[in-house]
Amino acid sequence: MPLRSNYPVSAIPTKLKVFPRPTEDADSFGVMSAYKPPSEDNLRNEIRDLVNKIPDSETLLFCLWMFRKIAKHEEIPPPEKIKALQDAFIRTIGALRDKKTIRQQDLAVILQYTDTSGLDIARPLAATARYLRKKKHLTRREVSRISGFQSDG
Repeated sequence: MPLRSNYPVSAIPTKLKVFPRPTEDADSFGVMSAYKPPSEDNLRNEIRDLVNKIPDSETLLFCLWMFRKIAKHEEIPPPEKIKALQDAFIRTIGALRDKKTIRQQDLAVILQYTDTSGLDIARPLAATARYLRKKKHLTRREVSRISGFQSDG
């Protein structure tokens, strides 16, 4: 059965239309994009204004940590956990600054979203322990007993 068309054969164009080449502003489909990336100066000014709105250094440190995670395309916490993470961050920084004990729950929340695989603290930890041991005039055995790594037996 032959194919029938509603259009006569003479209505089919024999010449192809030549479309103008897309300009450099056009995207890959030849459509003019309304989005233009902001200039570097505009970005710097916007970031500066954002940083100036941050009230304290603890929150600033948290924001810089989040910016770095976003820039590296790492996992960020869901929106409902950001406030709890920020509070834990601020309490931990305050405890470090005031030389107080860090709450275990706060550290657990922070480490949940922190990649520690590339972190090597063996040498800095050993240097700190050595410094404190010499400052307090303790032997290695006394430091081990005080830290709980050695039993008294």
